[in-house]
Amino acid sequence: MHNWLLIGHIVGAILGVGGATFIEVNLNIALKDGKMDATDKAFMAKTFLITRIGMFIGFVTGVGFIIEYWMHNQLFRLMDGVFWAKMLIFLIIILNAWLLAKHKVGLYWGSAFSFISWWTVFLLGMFLTNGTKFFPAEPMYSFFAIMVSYGVVVVVGAWILHKIREMGKSPIPPTPPTQVPPTIPPQPAQ
Repeated sequence: MHNWLLIGHIVGAILGVGGATFIEVNLNIALKDGKMDATDKAFMAKTFLITRIGMFIGFVTGVGFIIEYWMHNQLFRLMDGVFWAKMLIFLIIILNAWLLAKHKVGLYWGSAFSFISWWTVFLLGMFLTNGTKFFPAEPMYSFFAIMVSYGVVVVVGAWILHKIREMGKSPIPPTPPTQVPPTIPPQPAQ
């Protein structure tokens, strides 16, 4: 069962991180001219679906891991600041997805939270797998250090993503004035 949870968790992470990355890249391409056409919207809808599937798989397998730890008396695995930071950031991903779907958060913050949160959860999962500890003796210090760092990265990342979008916008050339062809005065008949 553990191997199935692990494979599912990896697939969920790949879909989530990949989807968030594709959304960000294609959002920048789609917004070059300041608007999204029907093709852009259809592509984004499919990519959002893939990201949500990754979120669902990640959630189900994450809960599966917690149940497995409980069943095999491995609750010590849950006493890790990296684990709890990952769980909280994953909840932020879920909340952000809901807020984006309800149009309660703008592109500036919604995009930053999605992109940065997915990558943070992915990296924290790698740290957990490799047993990386930030403050081994104090799980709460580890949790707070990660969450403060995450908050700073979200703020800086939002600004960077905004600047990338601004740089990618193509300048709209001014509309040339309409040229009225000169009128040729009628020639007198000879």
